Amino acid sequence: MGKIRVAVADDHPIVTQGLGSLIEQQDDMLLVSTAGTAEEALTSTLRLEPDLLVLDLGLPNMGGMEVMRRIKEDAPHIRVLVLSVYPESMYAVPCIEAGAGGYCHKDTDPVHILDAIRMVHNGHMVLSESLRSQLLQKKKASRGSVLESLTSREAQVLQLLAEGKRNKEIARLLDISEKTVHTHKTNILEKTRAESFTTLLRRISRESEI
Repeated sequence: MGKIRVAVADDHPIVTQGLGSLIEQQDDMLLVSTAGTAEEALTSTLRLEPDLLVLDLGLPNMGGMEVMRRIKEDAPHIRVLVLSVYPESMYAVPCIEAGAGGYCHKDTDPVHILDAIRMVHNGHMVLSESLRSQLLQKKKASRGSVLESLTSREAQVLQLLAEGKRNKEIARLLDISEKTVHTHKTNILEKTRAESFTTLLRRISRESEI
């Protein structure tokens, strides 16, 4: 397996230099770029496409959250580990919801930051148990409010779609017309604001696994 290609974006040179040096010393990591402003971080990350970006929230101008939002729009495969001076309780959940794979305070032991890079690169979420629980409850509440907005018939249609049933089969099982099935499906997508049922079912499945 190749090395983890890492980029670091922080407006404090001591952080970029210190963390960059540590990354370069790791046998399984490769430092591909450092940036001190939001614009530099965005430009270099999208150009070099590292495996992971260690991102400071307090970057000048547009800020780290906006950098992450744009990266997730244009290159969603790039993982992000947020490194911040702000307490986890203040910004961790919004960062995770925006696409970050983890949140570390700048006072965190450098060894733990390196471990966090490896974990996020491997698809794991780096977050304290208390914040993980908070995020889970928030996602469950969000999912519940969306699904609760469906009528009982729409919920039945969604369940059958999750089971792989097609429109004709759903119509037969529920004793309704295919046109009615189509209407229910349209209403479900509008209420859940999902682009497609594939996206909706994947989202429900992913949230249930957190």
